[in-house]
Amino acid sequence: MLPVDQDRLGNGGTHRPVLHVVDVEHGVEAAIDGSGVATLSLGDLPAGVVGLTQEFIAWQERSVDAALSGDSNLVVQAIMTHPWVRSTSVADHLADELLAAHAAFLPQFHETDRVAV
Repeated sequence: MLPVDQDRLGNGGTHRPVLHVVDVEHGVEAAIDGSGVATLSLGDLPAGVVGLTQEFIAWQERSVDAALSGDSNLVVQAIMTHPWVRSTSVADHLADELLAAHAAFLPQFHETDRVAV
């Protein structure tokens, strides 16, 4: 995420909390704080940056799908969507480790639902 230039937000450089969001699909970037939404114009991102950002967004969306569904097979698919994971066996191992380590916080997942890839 790019740093937000407080002066461009029109808040006089105060240090109020700011949520900085980027909508890569529509090319819109904005900072959101207590006074509302301020669109930021930084120009077009390089194609490589857009591509990598889209991969990370896809990974995050698949992760949310997995968490909401409680389907542990979707956890593996989400991990495989991450641009730094290119091995099914690694994704399968990571899914097992993550679900085991965080089982107390992920009651929607059940061991019996897991199908090895």
